[in-house]
Amino acid sequence: MIDLKATQFSLLFFLKDRISKKGNKSLRGELNNKPLYFENKSACTKKRKAGELVSEIDSSTLEKSRDLLKRAHESGASDLHFTPREKDTLVELRINGYLYELSVLKPSSAEQIINHFKFCCGMDIGERRLPQSGGMRVVINHDLVYLRASILPHPK
Repeated sequence: MIDLKATQFSLLFFLKDRISKKGNKSLRGELNNKPLYFENKSACTKKRKAGELVSEIDSSTLEKSRDLLKRAHESGASDLHFTPREKDTLVELRINGYLYELSVLKPSSAEQIINHFKFCCGMDIGERRLPQSGGMRVVINHDLVYLRASILPHPK
């Protein structure tokens, strides 16, 4: 039996380019103050209908999302896994084929972060029964990183 609320979510990291500090001055100015930003910022922060009700992402969810991505990238992780458990959600990093615990999130916080990543990756945030995949580009510490995301229904 599949629990429609529980889903397993994974982000895979692919380094695309290192952005040079000697490059575009306007880009360089952005990067000096913001070591991590979503390349398509409007797609990740604007209101969008999915089903009936979707609210704009709050700043704490955005900060938590950025922190998780930055910590995963700095650790050299290839994957970031969100695994729901009975009372919380485990966030793990895959480094050299091994999973390491990164964080434990409250279910409400985990759901907001996962929905944020799903939205940024072009997935349907209302769909919980079917597997989905998508991707997004993010700049982390002057590296342009392509994130591939997969979400699978998680049996209870």
